[in-house]
Amino acid sequence: MSEGLEERAHSLLLLAAQAADRAVGQLAVSERAAKVADGADGEPTTAVDRAAEQAVLDALSAVDMPLRVISEERGTLTLVEGDDPLVVLCDPVDSTTNATLGLPIYTTALVAFRRGQAQAAVVRNLATHETYSAKGAEAAFFNGQPIRCPKRALADSVITYGPIREAFAQQVLIDVVGASRGIRLFACPSWSLAAVADGRAGGYVGLGQTYPVHRLFDVLAAAVVVRAAGGVVSDHLGQPWQVALDDLHSAVTVVAGSAAVHGELLALISRRIG
Repeated sequence: MSEGLEERAHSLLLLAAQAADRAVGQLAVSERAAKVADGADGEPTTAVDRAAEQAVLDALSAVDMPLRVISEERGTLTLVEGDDPLVVLCDPVDSTTNATLGLPIYTTALVAFRRGQAQAAVVRNLATHETYSAKGAEAAFFNGQPIRCPKRALADSVITYGPIREAFAQQVLIDVVGASRGIRLFACPSWSLAAVADGRAGGYVGLGQTYPVHRLFDVLAAAVVVRAAGGVVSDHLGQPWQVALDDLHSAVTVVAGSAAVHGELLALISRRIG
């Protein structure tokens, strides 16, 4: 894995996310919810999704290397022909609902792979223009400044979390409330998870005992950032995700934090499973 490729991929994703930010900023909140198509995932594509996606595709099309995009909205597109392409996974707008309501947490999330290895990732909040990013496996940034996942205990941490669709998840979150400084729900998984990278969130929990609650499209870029910052991300059993680039609509559970917080969260979850 070449350092040069990581640098190029990181710069490319930053430019693409900034382009999405500008495009979405030109849409009035009242215009964003209009349905314009059906997405590759079967969900409606809204005007805000399409504006962000097109801006990303236009930015990526300007590169001079083989490049393929797998977008949550339009599926797989080859932008630049050639062997051994860089593969960019694109969630144009994570939390379209927040974007259409004008709530200030919704993101463009991008991650670039070559030969199955993540080269770079970007999660940009399109409302606040703040950016988490990763270059390679060990360099993470917030607004361009290096960050590390702080070493702290669960008792000193605020935990973000994802959808609650089962009694199991509700019970775990009750335990987390008692063991932590509290919990927060922002309804934007990519941003909520990425915030673990610099300790704004001490950890993240997205659970479902019967079925997973997050598609890889929603959380993969953020997971790359958290891991590059020294954090730990796994499923609710402590196992790594099985990532297949041809099945990014598959779903996962998410537990993340520093090594200490991650371990404490898994212990709480294990007691409920047992």
